[in-house]
Amino acid sequence: MTTKRYAYIDNAKVLFIFLVVFGHLIQPFTSKTTGISAIYTWIYTFHMPAFILYYRA
Repeated sequence: MTTKRYAYIDNAKVLFIFLVVFGHLIQPFTSKTTGISAIYTWIYTFHMPAFILYYRA
């Protein structure tokens, strides 16, 4: 049984994984800078729901 791959979904998953790693990297700096805190919050607002939505694809 073969499954059809969708490049768009694969690329989106790579982007989400990168955002997880990036979020972990900037987390220690969130208490010092408002801008980094906003980026951190923005990343963690949507990346886990996005993984759930793309998991089935």
